[in-house]
Amino acid sequence: MNWVRRAKIVCTLGPATFSPSAIENLIRTGMDVARLNFSHGDYPIYDRVIRTIREKSHRLKKFIPIVQDLQGPKLRTGELENKELELKRGQRLLVTTQEIMGTQDMISVPFQPKSQKFLLQT
Repeated sequence: MNWVRRAKIVCTLGPATFSPSAIENLIRTGMDVARLNFSHGDYPIYDRVIRTIREKSHRLKKFIPIVQDLQGPKLRTGELENKELELKRGQRLLVTTQEIMGTQDMISVPFQPKSQKFLLQT
């Protein structure tokens, strides 16, 4: 019976697998898709990695799509009075960019929207 593999192997590449030899080895051993996490590293590094994937893919005659996981905005809360916060449905929570000690009713974030304060309601 001939088996046809329908699943795809998606490999997330990182510093340990950025070298040309590591990329070639991944392609030879079954990588179908290369995933790059743009939350880490910088664009010159990923330019080199993408060029290497393309070159090795062409040389080994195996098309390797590249998935780029782009970094989105990071919102972190400021310090919290009780170290954690549990929100209840219907509760009002004031979010401010002013540096305050967070409570059950109001927290701070280091984000600069057009307005100094905005309201979240769960």
